[in-house]
Amino acid sequence: IATGVDPKHEIALHDANIKDQSIEDTVNHIKEQRPDVLGLSVVTRRLHPMRELARRIKQELPKTKIVAGGPHINYWPKESMELNVLDYAMPGFGERTFPQLIDAIDQGEKTESITKVPGLYYKGLTGSIHANPPGITERNLDDIPFPDRTLLDLNDYYTAVDQHKMTTTYSSRGCPFTCTFCDRPALGKAFRARSPENVIEELKQCIKLGIKEFNIF
Repeated sequence: IATGVDPKHEIALHDANIKDQSIEDTVNHIKEQRPDVLGLSVVTRRLHPMRELARRIKQELPKTKIVAGGPHINYWPKESMELNVLDYAMPGFGERTFPQLIDAIDQGEKTESITKVPGLYYKGLTGSIHANPPGITERNLDDIPFPDRTLLDLNDYYTAVDQHKMTTTYSSRGCPFTCTFCDRPALGKAFRARSPENVIEELKQCIKLGIKEFNIF
């Protein structure tokens, strides 16, 4: 989602999982960067570390705005906001909405622009949690820009067997089936696929970066 942010903003990505960093290490790294906006991706099994990390950043860098997305936020955005460590919760795919939020924050959070970011959860002046109406599901995946993989150290991502550089890419989203035991019965369920030409073009770009193996979802 960082790829779609206006180039006038400086972007930095940090993968604490790859670096095997503690919360303290990660907090210190963020303090060195001193970001205006900190985006966090959250899965449920790491909710408590996320909460502690966000709490520390709020304490150390009170002017930094914290927005969280990811699988946990998809299901529990309001509950996540109730932890009182986040400024924003952004469920769903963020290729369009995250850049829109960055622009809204840049314009000033008290403007109407915040209320127009689809699906965004935030707190009003009285502290109550507000939720904007959800946006339209992205139907043509070919319109989504490729991830800018140069924002990360590609040497950190490799296969365990032969140590070749690897990356993950998605050829489709959603699912055409309606299994009753599915853990994602509604969100992002509509099936849509990228064109073969679009997928191949992304793979070509990755190969130019020295990536030799792909994990395709």
